Amino acid sequence: MTKYDSTPSSTSTKHGERTLHIILNKDTNLLELAQKIHNHTSMMTREVIIEPEWSSCEQEHILADVTEPDWTPFAQPQEEHTHTTTVAEKLFQVIGDLPMLERIHLKRLGFADSGGFPLHLLTILLIGPMRSMYLKELHVDKCRFSNVNRRTVLKCAEAIVCLSALKRVEWYEQSSNAIGYTTTSGTEKCVSPLANAILSLPALQEVELGSGEQQPMLSPTTSTSTNDALGNFVLSSPCRDLSLRNFPFHGTSLESLARALQCSSCQLETLQLDLGQADAAQVKTLFQALADNTSLHTLQLWISYADAWQDERCLETLAKALKQQHSNISTLRIFGPGRNNLQEPDATAFCKMLETNSTITSLVLDDYNNNLLQRSQGKLAPMIQFYTHLNACGRSQVLQKMRNCSMHQWMNVLAQCGRDNASSELQNLEAVHFWLRQNPTLIITAAATAEQHCASYDC
Repeated sequence: MTKYDSTPSSTSTKHGERTLHIILNKDTNLLELAQKIHNHTSMMTREVIIEPEWSSCEQEHILADVTEPDWTPFAQPQEEHTHTTTVAEKLFQVIGDLPMLERIHLKRLGFADSGGFPLHLLTILLIGPMRSMYLKELHVDKCRFSNVNRRTVLKCAEAIVCLSALKRVEWYEQSSNAIGYTTTSGTEKCVSPLANAILSLPALQEVELGSGEQQPMLSPTTSTSTNDALGNFVLSSPCRDLSLRNFPFHGTSLESLARALQCSSCQLETLQLDLGQADAAQVKTLFQALADNTSLHTLQLWISYADAWQDERCLETLAKALKQQHSNISTLRIFGPGRNNLQEPDATAFCKMLETNSTITSLVLDDYNNNLLQRSQGKLAPMIQFYTHLNACGRSQVLQKMRNCSMHQWMNVLAQCGRDNASSELQNLEAVHFWLRQNPTLIITAAATAEQHCASYDC
């Protein structure tokens, strides 16, 4: 790994590949750094990491302060016809000229007194030679962008659309509005095309888009074609993991996603959605669609406790959908604002769902049953834990085998459960206990059979 910071550079390899790690501070000479990279960095470099310099507190792992160059003088891109570049543009051109880059990471740029990280510098990285052929991952980690206008946003979107080999995108903005650039013209809203550019990429397998702002920053346009963009992406791409935090779902975009989740061709395995600002009626439609989905294994939701959600009975709808036997969701996490807001009827609905659902092994209902929080839990929390533990121990396999057991076989099963050499499936008395609770007549019949058995041997 080649590392450039305020100390002398050192070179090593990472997993047999070269990584260029650049740490910037307020005293960094960008021109000298560009020359150093140009003269000494291997053309075979596969990864570049660019981040500011952090100073640590005395306590380990706590970052106290950040320092990086003042980006203000470089905020505006030089006009193409002038044939001149700023030193910042020169630096990022040199990095962008590395032809074999497969991974680009920008970490926490644009804070302190830097004036924000100019968006067009990222664009320069994305239009380097061979970029569309080799770049596999793009990580924008908690950056704050500046120089956000229609021209720079469109340029960046055009660069992203060309990244046909990109398989993973993590774009999480902090206190900026680059990817959600918005202008108002009359009553119409013109929103950033960056999210749409990302969702148009054909090879994406993992997508994580989000913002730390209360106002959503990752906004697709509001046209009819864009309303279907999310659903079209889910169906047409090989995406397995999709996470959308603080993402505004305009128009019928949630309905489009719902239709995609119902299709047998859907390949999504992990879905994380921030639905706190979404329309309750559309959320209900989305939850109903989950009854027909067989691909998802992990579902994480950020929800609202607004009256509209209660009126639509959104959470009860979700619980009802997951009663379906063909659901493969094993992990379900639901988080909401505030404390102790989950209504008891909603908790009851999920508990009822678990009576028949045998796939969910981990269920978090906000702070109602979250063991990680040092708070009192809801009265149904022990029952939820019982059922999820039961599922984790293989309830579905055990009960499926016992479903058509004769009474003689049931007696053998009960006898086997207490033996040390019993199979792992039969060691779980909880599964047998649950089955007997569901079929109490078996206990009466078993007792009568046992009495007859003893009578025949003069017990």
